[in-house]
Amino acid sequence: MHAEGMTPWQEIERIARDQHGLFTLQQALVAGLSTPTIERWVQWRGLRRLARGVMALPGSADTPGQRAKAVELAVGPPVLISGWTAAFLWGLLPKAPSVVDVMVPADRKAPALRRVRPTRCSLLTPKDEAAVDGIVVTAVPLTLIVVARSAALPFVRGLVIDARQRRLTSIAAVQECVDRLGKSAGTSKLRRVLADLDEQRPDSVFEYLVRDRLRRGGFIPQPDPEPCAVPLGDGRVLHVDVPFSPYRIGLECDGLGSHQERSSLDIDALRHNALADVDWLLLRVTWSIYEHRWPELLAQLRRMLAGRGATVPRPTQD
Repeated sequence: MHAEGMTPWQEIERIARDQHGLFTLQQALVAGLSTPTIERWVQWRGLRRLARGVMALPGSADTPGQRAKAVELAVGPPVLISGWTAAFLWGLLPKAPSVVDVMVPADRKAPALRRVRPTRCSLLTPKDEAAVDGIVVTAVPLTLIVVARSAALPFVRGLVIDARQRRLTSIAAVQECVDRLGKSAGTSKLRRVLADLDEQRPDSVFEYLVRDRLRRGGFIPQPDPEPCAVPLGDGRVLHVDVPFSPYRIGLECDGLGSHQERSSLDIDALRHNALADVDWLLLRVTWSIYEHRWPELLAQLRRMLAGRGATVPRPTQD
């Protein structure tokens, strides 16, 4: 029954406001509409059918979020939007996939809907469920595992780094989910990624690539259990991307998009000056340097480390 003082249409509009402009046939019946009336509304009011038993109000935006919500409503609980679709909704992908991924419990029949890719899981817990913009989705750790089933290892590594940097999850949370799901698809790939990232703790994909290339060249940064923190003596603490802590030498990884605004440039300059004031030497690494002038960078790093008493590796082809 619709709320007191509301017409059935107003009740439908109220429901749809919280569902990306959508309502279900069952919700319309509860609001006081008959099936023939709903069919007439499809013609008269310009309702759109998005999925089985799910309609969109006229003028509502056709978005990836609306399409995902339509699938959630069509399948009905318990269901989680998962995989590549969930990764997009979490902001980890720039473009929405053409197929909506959903996950249902293993004891439930997978839905047969057009442009929907279902999976089933028998080990779901409440911590595997989250909500993004009113859509019930897999939590980030489980999302990463599902994506890892069909994604290349470097791509998965990038997603994990990005999710960690955005504070959407942590290495520990992903590890817990991997351990709980055992040998299910995707977990072995995540284990390889987590072992690497737990040791290096990079804050960006670019930082990971720089660290990895340094390691292959014989430069293994001092392994710190936490990112290197440099106290400045005035209460401030700054962090160095790739620290050689015993020698007060570090590399700063300036990936694409890191310094597009003037305010960001100013902050970086003040940060650089503050570290210099406590006798830290910093080298800046950009994508251009990484791709085209890497030998020059290593030669400079080698001279700086040698000048502070470090044993430096011999030059290599990298």
